[in-house]
Amino acid sequence: MRDPQTTIRTLVVALVTVVVALIGVVVALVVAVVSDDPPDAARERPGDQPTSRADDRIVEVRSASVGQCIDVSESTNTITMMSTDCSDLHDAEISYVGFYSDVRSLDVIPSDPDDYTDAGASALICTALMDSEAVAALDVHVMHQLITQDDSPSDGDSILCYVSSDDGIPFTEKQLP
Repeated sequence: MRDPQTTIRTLVVALVTVVVALIGVVVALVVAVVSDDPPDAARERPGDQPTSRADDRIVEVRSASVGQCIDVSESTNTITMMSTDCSDLHDAEISYVGFYSDVRSLDVIPSDPDDYTDAGASALICTALMDSEAVAALDVHVMHQLITQDDSPSDGDSILCYVSSDDGIPFTEKQLP
């Protein structure tokens, strides 16, 4: 016959093991329910049909594409770009996508990275980076804005430029060829 203490100890270990396993299952279920992000392969890519979720329309600097029409909202040190159809009213159109190293290779860059977003510096940098045909196609009454992936960009970080109307009136059609 077994020692009663050994039997109790064995039962306690078995019970603790079952409880730990149940906690793991509960945690996995909670994570699955709370996380409604689809796997990377199922996420919307630029040019796909927009869905009803606003998060699916957010344009990231590293995944933007030239000619993409966007609505722009700004808050302190943050710019949010939302993809929209070019035939609808829209705030801006992406005019250049590249890397910070592209900017650094220009002879026109400001010495202080904080100056990149100033209107004059942005116009100078963006038009220097853009295809000359695209620059020529733009109305003279546009503003250029340079956006970096990071507040302190390095050569491998993505950048983009977008053009918007200098009077704040939304565009009604594509601006770039």
